[in-house]
Amino acid sequence: MMKTTLKISLAIIFLANAKILSQQTSIPIRFWALQNFDGFIGSEGEYKSENIQLRNSYKDKLNASTLTGRLMFNTLSYFYHPNLLELETNMQFNPGTRKNIYLVVPDRSDIIIGESARGTIRFLKSLPANLSLFTNYSHVFTNREYTTDLETNSFGFGGYFNYRNKVAPINMSYNSNKINQDELRTNRKYLTDRNNLKINSDFAFGENDDNKVSYSFDGYNQEYTNLTRINSNISTYSYLSRIKLDSAYTSSISSNFIYTQNRGYSEYDRFQLNENILYSINPNLKSFGNYRYNNISRNNFESYQQNINLQFEHQLYESLRSYVRFDKIVNNQTFSEEGMNTYGGGLYYRKNFPYGVLNISYDYNLRNVDRNNLQDKLIIINEEITLNDEELIILSNPYIELQSIIVKSLDEITIYQKNVDYIIVARDDYIEIQRLPGGLISKSSSVYIDYVAELQPSYKYTLNSSKFFVRLSLLENLFEVYYRTLNNSYSNINTVYTNMLQIISQNVYGARINYQFISAGIELDDYNSNIIPLKSTNYYMRLSNRFSKDLSVNLSGNLKYIELLEDKRKQEFQDLNGNIIYNIDQNISINLESNYRFQKGRGLDLNLGIIKGEVDFRFRNLFLAIGAEKYKRNFLDEKIDYQGGFVRIQRKF
Repeated sequence: MMKTTLKISLAIIFLANAKILSQQTSIPIRFWALQNFDGFIGSEGEYKSENIQLRNSYKDKLNASTLTGRLMFNTLSYFYHPNLLELETNMQFNPGTRKNIYLVVPDRSDIIIGESARGTIRFLKSLPANLSLFTNYSHVFTNREYTTDLETNSFGFGGYFNYRNKVAPINMSYNSNKINQDELRTNRKYLTDRNNLKINSDFAFGENDDNKVSYSFDGYNQEYTNLTRINSNISTYSYLSRIKLDSAYTSSISSNFIYTQNRGYSEYDRFQLNENILYSINPNLKSFGNYRYNNISRNNFESYQQNINLQFEHQLYESLRSYVRFDKIVNNQTFSEEGMNTYGGGLYYRKNFPYGVLNISYDYNLRNVDRNNLQDKLIIINEEITLNDEELIILSNPYIELQSIIVKSLDEITIYQKNVDYIIVARDDYIEIQRLPGGLISKSSSVYIDYVAELQPSYKYTLNSSKFFVRLSLLENLFEVYYRTLNNSYSNINTVYTNMLQIISQNVYGARINYQFISAGIELDDYNSNIIPLKSTNYYMRLSNRFSKDLSVNLSGNLKYIELLEDKRKQEFQDLNGNIIYNIDQNISINLESNYRFQKGRGLDLNLGIIKGEVDFRFRNLFLAIGAEKYKRNFLDEKIDYQGGFVRIQRKF
């Protein structure tokens, strides 16, 4: 049996080689041939000093002096023929001596690679069926938002298989990755073991359709700070189809089916269906139709939602676009039933005149809401919010049970930790979520939130919402002013808890000057609300230009004041960023970088400043760099004062 298998394998290889050689006869056949070898060798000396003062008045001083070797090389080689078996390697190793009080005083703004390696083998890359295998390892010191020092060890391996053909090409990939991340100052650990398999194929039944089927499997084992352990096996099946009704794709139908099954932590089954139709009645009149179905089942909870959306859009000349729409939502859960009907419309007007451009838009919605809660608890699963430091992020419902709040990533794998990754601030009957700098939640990222809230048995209301925007741009956008407003009001109210209805009257005024490479402006926001009324003022400036081939300058500044009217609290945010690159000649360049971040407010106090400079010299293949850095941070009464310098020399080959 083994002899037969070996003969078949050799025959396949021979036939493959015959095809390869017929395609490329100019490449010599060798047992092993090195095609490329490059990299660099060098060394780096550093000195770092850091003073620390913690909230409990504990003080300490850390210092480190290091001499590090630097070796990096890349190779590309093949066995017999490059189209039969090709090998690529990338390796970096930084051995060195270290003299310091503590294990490590990491760099504040750059990634420091201890060692890393990656290898890739490609089989039969020119044939329709080809295979690639890879493995990688890295040991890295870095930081998160200049606040949290990290040491990360990762190891991974996997492969790719592709089968190209005219009927249904197939792509497969497998990736296994283990990550061990330590937060050096807090001794918290973040361990991840992930295995991922993906299979997809594209095909068409005719000339007017495109189809894609895919399957993915994610196996997660995750542990964070010895508090949260997650084991999840997630399988996802999907089918996407698009049919064009005309040659220009101005009319088309698309369908998307997704089924997801999660077993382990937070078990659930989810089925999603999304149907879209775009139909051009004539060149100036278009219609849109959409139907969405979402069903999720987990433990003793089940939810299904249906959305129907219809819209007609008309273009009058080039300046006026108008539209009307209708939305219907049915959202039934184990403990509630809800229906919403929305009627709306709007217009967009653009007028060019000799000295400028005028833009006007208006949108109006009338929404009828009827909800029947089958118990006095409201269970919310996966409320999606985006956490931005300069904005107040309020959860949608009042009377939330604080102990029920769970904040997690959009893939529902990572469970974030309260008072480490985020904090909760009570705003009367509502809850505000704020991320903490240096935690696992990055700025302006989206998260899911689960919680339980108290509600009355049922309620009804009609929401009237309108938006208006006008902008006047003069002298080829040299000067522009704008104004926008948002108004939410309610009628036909049948509810006991009226403060669940967010009445809003917002007026925003702004002006901006744009002159060549400089832009500066001011924006005033008057946000009147029965939940959190506030006023804010934002000043900003940006300068970005390449003055010559040797000088590039990028500067930006932002100053924002927020006044919370009910709490009589104020928040302040300041951001200054600058970068200057100057090439004295083709062999000498200077790079200066500075960042400053200041924020003040309850749970927000941060004062962070960074300045660094580097001078680079080049003589043929020899490179020399000299640099220094100053870092100062005061975050929630924890103070760090850091300074460091380095000299780096290397030769490329």
